[in-house]
Amino acid sequence: MEAKNRQKADLNYLEDIKLPKMQRTVDLPDIIFNGRYRTLIHWFKDGKLTIDYEKAYAIIENLNYKELEPDKYLSYLVAVDMIYDKDYNLKSDINQRFYSGITNLPKVLRKCLLYDGEELAGVDVSNTQPLLLSELCNPIYLNQLKESKSIEVKEKLFDDFLTHLNTYPEDLKQYKKLVESGKLYESFVGIAPDFTREIVKENMVKIINDKGHNNTREKKILREALKQKFPTIAMLLTLLKSVNYKYTSYTLMTLEAQNFVIHFPEIFSYKEAHKNIPIFTVHDCFMTTTNHIDYLEKEIKTFFQNKLTINLPMKRE
Repeated sequence: MEAKNRQKADLNYLEDIKLPKMQRTVDLPDIIFNGRYRTLIHWFKDGKLTIDYEKAYAIIENLNYKELEPDKYLSYLVAVDMIYDKDYNLKSDINQRFYSGITNLPKVLRKCLLYDGEELAGVDVSNTQPLLLSELCNPIYLNQLKESKSIEVKEKLFDDFLTHLNTYPEDLKQYKKLVESGKLYESFVGIAPDFTREIVKENMVKIINDKGHNNTREKKILREALKQKFPTIAMLLTLLKSVNYKYTSYTLMTLEAQNFVIHFPEIFSYKEAHKNIPIFTVHDCFMTTTNHIDYLEKEIKTFFQNKLTINLPMKRE
């Protein structure tokens, strides 16, 4: 009976992925999940990941959430308890993102994580969404997304955008340089007297993921500036949102997961010298033991320079 249920689930999944992405509802079969994320799963299965419970509890108490935000206080305790009990709750979503007990753990508590008794350290990719937008400006990849029904877009906009990309637009080159240098947000600070880096960053993320409506002054100013400074990126956002605005965030999350969560850990683990270097991920954050974090960061940068010719901007947690 169990084998028949698995077979039925597999067949349902194969039919489901023929639908446009927004219409898919079937969970990833276990055999695909275990294969796709096997490198990450390995480091949970050996049972060496745990958490310094006393340190984590002290941090939670000092945050004073017990009285001010009791629901958050309880959720933090639950997140700590699950890792302490080795209940890692591994799963993925429609965008291929990988979730675990670490993903659910608030950032302030990650410093309490231990692997085989050694503290974990993390390194984040900076301005991930703006960075990945430039990687989507690839005719081959866009055609693959369209053919696999991972995106739905208006045909004329799609054809016009591919034609535009064939001109090798200069603004796209400049955009990529700014993103890789970590200076994209700063480049917009002067467009209004009160615009700080924080205001630009907050509203850039909104513009990337919203419906395209200027319901605030900040979004209106920044959206217009984006069209003027980087028309290629503005065209890409218009294209991705032409049928359903959610395709922008879905596509960026999938690209992030494919590269950061699936491809890099898998390739990294092939080398014999890396067999004892654990890797844990929280979307665009990589974690390993403190004595390996410098080496891991160097390997990440080398990988993405060779694979995508990206000078990956990174920062320590």
